[in-house]
Amino acid sequence: MAKNENQIKLLLDCFENLEERKEYCLMKNNYNYTALHLATNEKQTKLLLDCFENLKERKNYCLIKDNYGNTALHLATNENQTKLLLDCFENLKEKKEYCLIKDNYGNTASYLAKNENQTKLLLDCFENIEERKEYCLIKNINYQTALHCSYNENQTKLLLFSVNELTIA
Repeated sequence: MAKNENQIKLLLDCFENLEERKEYCLMKNNYNYTALHLATNEKQTKLLLDCFENLKERKNYCLIKDNYGNTALHLATNENQTKLLLDCFENLKEKKEYCLIKDNYGNTASYLAKNENQTKLLLDCFENIEERKEYCLIKNINYQTALHCSYNENQTKLLLFSVNELTIA
């Protein structure tokens, strides 16, 4: 995988038209990763998504799973990437369904979110506190919730608040 957006741009520029670029973006390696799975920042993600002409094609690209069941949302490394991926879905219902996709280990994207801004974007896809609570309480195959996997104190606070808000109110 190209290490930065300039390398990706150079590679994409090798193709004459959008259709060829799209085919290139859809290529998978031995682990079924597309370039979108391996993108490490929002600029790379945007360049790859821009190869797809409409929202439906972008959405289908975002839904591709690797051998471990991960979508690009599972592997997003920052909030800007997460937002770009979620923006490929037209409405809150579709965004929620995307957030609920589990990998082969039962992890949703919330388990792998790297910071509180990503966690907040994912939680915002759920319309009410009850749905957020259910999302936060999903267990993976190791009986862990997203709370067990949170990376920092602010993520932990967001997840705890979502679970406990009903009893606090």
